[in-house]
Amino acid sequence: MANKINLPNIESAIKKGLMKGYKENILLQSSYNSFHSKVAEYLLTICIAQNLLIWNANQNEHSRYKIFLEYPSKQFINNAFISSKYIDNSTIFNMNKEYRLKHQPFGKQSGRIDIAISEEDIGENLGNPLSLIGIEVKAINQNYYLILSDIERLSQMILETDTIGQNNINAGYCIFLENMFKEKNLADNRTISLLKSKCLQKWNERITKFNCDHGIKITTEVFDVEKSAEEDVRQSHKEQESDYEAVARDTGLVLGVLIKILRVTDD
Repeated sequence: MANKINLPNIESAIKKGLMKGYKENILLQSSYNSFHSKVAEYLLTICIAQNLLIWNANQNEHSRYKIFLEYPSKQFINNAFISSKYIDNSTIFNMNKEYRLKHQPFGKQSGRIDIAISEEDIGENLGNPLSLIGIEVKAINQNYYLILSDIERLSQMILETDTIGQNNINAGYCIFLENMFKEKNLADNRTISLLKSKCLQKWNERITKFNCDHGIKITTEVFDVEKSAEEDVRQSHKEQESDYEAVARDTGLVLGVLIKILRVTDD
């Protein structure tokens, strides 16, 4: 049986990894503009995975967590359960075992989870991996149907059942970026606050239907990745006698959106 992970620590590592990936994307493009509408998805995924490796290294010396990239979905959902167990009437002369069912993930069977966290079983199936966390990463301003598909797939995996025992998946996460301004639009503090609230409301409305499933709770967190308001740059641009377009290019808002799919427990 897998242990419960401290989810707030995982979420913090995921968010910091996304922010790191966005910053590195700017550096790799040698850009002076902090507000981009194109970001390499694989770079975000790598940076999040690196942050999770740091998180794992800070666990106690007995930590058995493993971080995987591009983990097969079929393997992830099957490893949510122990592979086998001895049945109650087993004896030393008659070692009868029960085996888990064969599970199929939602959508394409050949699909993969961008990042998976697992733990080695310390019970009868010593050394076998147990799936704990699944993370799907999208880049910036992506088609929301693709994100909803990821949410549905992770939800199905958490809700999956097997007669052999409990499902060990603690949670699933979908994380992505949204650039809230066009390059020629001027961002002030009031508009930034309004757009941030609208982004949170929009995603809360989109995930409402998934919260009809008993056994899971889905919530949205929106956080700043890059933010600069007209009030912040007004003085410097006034001294430079900048035109409207120059000021607008120096303002904007890029948000990180973290969709949390959590198992509802009785405790």
